[in-house]
Amino acid sequence: MSAMVELMRRKQSLTLLDQRQTLLLENAYYMCNPPERGPRQEKQRPPMVLFIRHLIFDVLAKKTIDKVLKLIRKLDWDDPEVQQTLHKLFTRPWKVKYANVSLLALLAYDLQRYHAAFSIGVVDQVLEDIRRGLELNIYKNNQRRVATMKLLGELYIYRMVSSAIIFDTLWSLVTFGHPNGRPLPGQVCPIDAPDDFFRVRLVCVLLDSCGMCFDKGSLKKKLDSFLTFFQLYVLTKEPLSMDVEFMLSDTMEALRPNLAMPKTFEDAALAVDQMFSAEQNGNDVAGTAGDGEDSGEDEDEERQDREDDEEDDQVSNTDAASERPGSPDEEVVLSHKPEHAGPSAAEEEDFNKELAKMMLDSTQEARKVDRKAAAVMWETTVMTGGAKKRKEDTEKSSATGQEANAMTFTLLSRRGNKQMTKELVVPESAPIAVHTRNAQLQDKKEQQQLKKLVLDYEYREGMEAYQADIDTLRQKGVSFKFAKK
Repeated sequence: MSAMVELMRRKQSLTLLDQRQTLLLENAYYMCNPPERGPRQEKQRPPMVLFIRHLIFDVLAKKTIDKVLKLIRKLDWDDPEVQQTLHKLFTRPWKVKYANVSLLALLAYDLQRYHAAFSIGVVDQVLEDIRRGLELNIYKNNQRRVATMKLLGELYIYRMVSSAIIFDTLWSLVTFGHPNGRPLPGQVCPIDAPDDFFRVRLVCVLLDSCGMCFDKGSLKKKLDSFLTFFQLYVLTKEPLSMDVEFMLSDTMEALRPNLAMPKTFEDAALAVDQMFSAEQNGNDVAGTAGDGEDSGEDEDEERQDREDDEEDDQVSNTDAASERPGSPDEEVVLSHKPEHAGPSAAEEEDFNKELAKMMLDSTQEARKVDRKAAAVMWETTVMTGGAKKRKEDTEKSSATGQEANAMTFTLLSRRGNKQMTKELVVPESAPIAVHTRNAQLQDKKEQQQLKKLVLDYEYREGMEAYQADIDTLRQKGVSFKFAKK
């Protein structure tokens, strides 16, 4: 075989072939004689590390998050290897499914009560990764940067970072690297070129994650100010690509559906200057009013403003965080009655009406079918020979037995191929007679109740329809006079 391959290689070198044929011969040769290379080396990890990776990458889901949390809490947190592994997995959200990034933030929030230092380390590393991405701007890390920005927004949803950090990150995305923090059209920036729209995508990802929380109070004003400057930043870029433009329009529509987008850079710059002037005038007025006060009162006012911002953060995040599953060890106590504990009285009444009507119809149909089938079976099988003559005698004797405080039962037996009937007179005090009589009375009572319910329902329905017709005609100007009988 090797001699044939070598002969083929020699003929290939001596023959003038086109590129397609040469490629086919090369592929055939290397399929028969592949190049020598060493086996692929897989990284060896300890069993505990493999178990933790299995929990985060494979097991973590909405239905299993409580189970994963319990197992993570049971780990040996005093082991440096365990802490290092968990830190790597929680700060590398690009390795998990994008839909599970929110679950990763939820785990970090639940672990914060038991291991506060771990959660602080996760937040610090996430902010450091975002800063490093802005400084380096490497194209191959774009997917990692998107996942990291998504994780930061989810951490804010669970109150692990404050609104100040979110706004600092947003402003850094649109000002970092530009002279004096002011982007201009055609201005050359090594880490933010005019045809690079990735920062716009990062801003949209962060706003899609937590922008809905900034809908009232001072946080709404801060977001409005940022959106004004963000519109200017977008206009300093070249015409956006289709996917980025759609992403930007979806984000703006979700946050501020009535916000008018400026068409030119001059309009956006004028809006930004007015925004900065209004903020400066507000600061000047606040400073003039506080000249006669001491520094302690100023500090109290600033502290009060920060507390108001934190309260706004907590109120805005309560709705989003309440939809997430809580910690499995928390005891949830409801202090109010649920609004919709069950169907109302009117719904119950309507349901009972429909059920009674349906039961009555089905019972009547079933009885009709049963009587017809029983009559046919009795005439064809049981009442053979002189049985028909004995039927009248049986009815007479049954009536006579009932008058004599007794009940007559018919016993059906079979001897060979013949079926025989025999009448049994049982006293009314016997258990079988008492049970049969009670069953008959109960069936009759239920039938009367169902009949009454259905008749009442049909009467009310007719009256409602009649009253509706009268009201309709009165609206059209038709008057009625009812004569008394």
